[in-house]
Amino acid sequence: MAFQAKANYEFSAQGDNQLSLKAGDVIQVTDDSNADWWFGTVGSNQGYFPASYVSKIEGNQQAEQQRQKAAAAERARAEAERKKAAEEEARRRKTLEEERKRKEAEERRRKAEEEERKAAEEQRRRAAEALKKKQEEEARLKAEQERQRKAAEARARKEHEDEERKNKEMAAAAAAAAAPPPSPPAMR
Repeated sequence: MAFQAKANYEFSAQGDNQLSLKAGDVIQVTDDSNADWWFGTVGSNQGYFPASYVSKIEGNQQAEQQRQKAAAAERARAEAERKKAAEEEARRRKTLEEERKRKEAEERRRKAEEEERKAAEEQRRRAAEALKKKQEEEARLKAEQERQRKAAEARARKEHEDEERKNKEMAAAAAAAAAPPPSPPAMR
């Protein structure tokens, strides 16, 4: 008749037909015909082990063993759920962090574009201002040249008029000098 036993000590198998045990293992004993060596199964492993290393699990012990197994299974399930929740939280945080980094990068890109736009706008403003100053300077120079040209024309005209007047005066003086002196008035 098969029954369960609990390993009280660790046992390392010395051959292929022996079953290694850890303290606390529950063994399904299928052959206890030899008083020193029993045959049984732990999980998918089977083989002989020393009977003195185990204790039979009686009815209450079996119920306690089942309760402990159920509690262990519940702890394992709770741990698995906790792990799953922790993994989900880690994924959520990672997603949030990635989103935060993406938004920061987008904000940096937007600010860089804005700064580039402002710099280009400032460059255009300065270029327009420089062009305006250049045009104003050219207009001032042109006006100064025009003023100087008109002044030169006015001087030339005045010099010409002065020259003509002198020439007329000289011609008149020469004509007066070349003309016979006026005859005295006739007497009566």
